[in-house]
Amino acid sequence: MSEQQSGAVVVAVGRDPMDAALKYAVDEATRHRAPLRLVHVVQRLEQGSETLPPPVDLEQAARELLEAATTQARRLEASLDVTTDLVDGAVVPTLVRCTQDARVVVLQRRQLSRARRMVTRSVSSGVAARARVPVVSVPARWSPVRSTEDTPVVTVGIDDPGHARTVLEAAVEAARVRGAQLHVVHAWVLPGGYEGYAMSPHEEETWARRSEKELTGLLGEVETTGLEVQTDVVHGHASEVLREQARESDLLVLGRHDPLLPLFSHLGPVARAMLREVSCPVLLVDPS
Repeated sequence: MSEQQSGAVVVAVGRDPMDAALKYAVDEATRHRAPLRLVHVVQRLEQGSETLPPPVDLEQAARELLEAATTQARRLEASLDVTTDLVDGAVVPTLVRCTQDARVVVLQRRQLSRARRMVTRSVSSGVAARARVPVVSVPARWSPVRSTEDTPVVTVGIDDPGHARTVLEAAVEAARVRGAQLHVVHAWVLPGGYEGYAMSPHEEETWARRSEKELTGLLGEVETTGLEVQTDVVHGHASEVLREQARESDLLVLGRHDPLLPLFSHLGPVARAMLREVSCPVLLVDPS
């Protein structure tokens, strides 16, 4: 493996077509004038207690995949600085290890049935759950083509306004470089299992006002001058609210959980649902 490139936009190249992920990554690298790094992991073959190197024919096939992805990237943007890395190991931990200095890691989300997902797992979710750098999951069917009259929309889901400054800052940066409107969304429900009980209009208004005050305080900590910012405080479950908002978004920004035990996943249930279900790219960042 070549020396890691600090600040590169990294794309995990798999066997499936990579059109959506490459398009997103090339646009991202171009916007930030960053190098593009294409990484393919060849899985080692395990036999008993021994780990065998991959056969030569698999390495050749992998090199051909990287060459094809390089050609495609340069076709999208000829001036881009593109490098490749061929590494071997278990896919998810190897990608996490070799992308620790990346600006962002871009993966393409495969269209998996529920049964197949249970067997093969999701590389996108696995990397997003373990990485400590920003990770973008791009749906295979995503296309950035929009009407010239449309303003792009970057939506950010805010869980806890008191611990979401880094998440909001990432969304602000994403909106600026795209010339996009920033849509800040906070969904709330009653704590402790009380959501099923009837609320009076006064009680619902009290909870909403408190959430709006917290969200306003968070926005006051981040420089948003020059951006068109829309805020929404919605009574409802976050996964349902964000799924609906993502339909009109070019990018959905979410924060990961910061676990007490660093060896375990820090991808929350809402983020997992969005990675499976929404039709726009999802950017996951650490909350602090």
